[in-house]
Amino acid sequence: MNKEVFNGFPQYIRITICAQIKKLLSTPYFGYDDREDIAQDMLCHYLYKFYEIPDVDEALVVHDLRQYALHLLDKRKRTRAHLTSSLDSD
Repeated sequence: MNKEVFNGFPQYIRITICAQIKKLLSTPYFGYDDREDIAQDMLCHYLYKFYEIPDVDEALVVHDLRQYALHLLDKRKRTRAHLTSSLDSD
């Protein structure tokens, strides 16, 4: 993954997002090709929620990014389950 994607962001953002990507890639629902998309989704989520807030608490941001990673995992599970069930019904 290109490290320049995180230029201008605090280091804890890069560390948190990379850790969450690693966790998501260790599941059977995400593959190596998904890493750029996950990073982009998480950075967009961070920008949307916290970028304009001055002096935001790091713990709050880290917790929210972890929750968002769980949301991505849950969304992928539901999508795969729906695809599997719709294929089985034919």
